[in-house]
Amino acid sequence: MTRRRSGFGGVNKLRRTLRRLDPEILKGVQDVVTKGAERIAADARSIVPVDSGDLQSAIGVRLGRDRLTADIGISPGGGKKRAAARSDLFYARFVELGTKGGPNYPARPARPFMGPAFDQNEKQITADLREAITKAVKATSGGNR
Repeated sequence: MTRRRSGFGGVNKLRRTLRRLDPEILKGVQDVVTKGAERIAADARSIVPVDSGDLQSAIGVRLGRDRLTADIGISPGGGKKRAAARSDLFYARFVELGTKGGPNYPARPARPFMGPAFDQNEKQITADLREAITKAVKATSGGNR
């Protein structure tokens, strides 16, 4: 699958700064990341073409240890489920991106589901993150909580 990144620049520097905040203040930012990732995954599940339902049920979220990042995709939960997803659901990229075709198989049009799910949530999640980060910074600098 192709990787899509948020439109934020300097994310690593921001994460290092946020990790130093009081956990209670940081919780608002972490909640936005979690809810945003779950919204994207839910939208991807509603968009993905369904044949057997395996691909749809394999779409999930894996949060970073600090809950400031999230991977959204096919069985990002890890372990045996992830290994099985790599072999059994290898076709997910062909559904998302389409195929050119070849001598033994026909071309298939792209039927994207991850990209559109990200695109339809990006503006709202970005706005929510900016608001949560602003609140966290104000709370840290002695402003209102």
